Amino acid sequence: MKEKIAMMVISAICICHANGQKTAGGKLHFSAGVEAGIPVGTEGITLFYPFAGGVSLQAQRLLSPDFGLTLKAGFLNYFSIAGGVDFGMIPVLTGFRYRFSRRIFGSAQLGVSFATLKREGAFFSYSPGVGLNISRHLDLLARYEAASKGRRTYGTLGGRIAYKF
Repeated sequence: MKEKIAMMVISAICICHANGQKTAGGKLHFSAGVEAGIPVGTEGITLFYPFAGGVSLQAQRLLSPDFGLTLKAGFLNYFSIAGGVDFGMIPVLTGFRYRFSRRIFGSAQLGVSFATLKREGAFFSYSPGVGLNISRHLDLLARYEAASKGRRTYGTLGGRIAYKF
């Protein structure tokens, strides 16, 4: 399973890089981010997991000065309390980013998250958000990210601070 995930991430990055070469439209940008948030969702997740945090890498191909396509992969850990078992999600999301003004942007992504617990498998994931370009190399994004499967939803209300290369 881990090999499949690694191959999916590597393939997606290679495809994005191959399509991101100078063509009539877009530049390819990369960012590395730190994510943190408060878990929300079903099955009393907030009782057992008071905090979530992780890291992510994102590629963005600009199609115009204000609109870009995104591909993000990372790891989000749900930290347990009282000696419980932590668990994590490995999200692989694709979507878009739209710049409303010089500093404010919106983001929406869809994809799949793979649970690190053995019998959990894959979840449908989505993540809308709104962000702020703090500087040329620094972004701040407030977002909701959820992983849903059946009647279960593991969500995080939080943010991402990212360094843009």
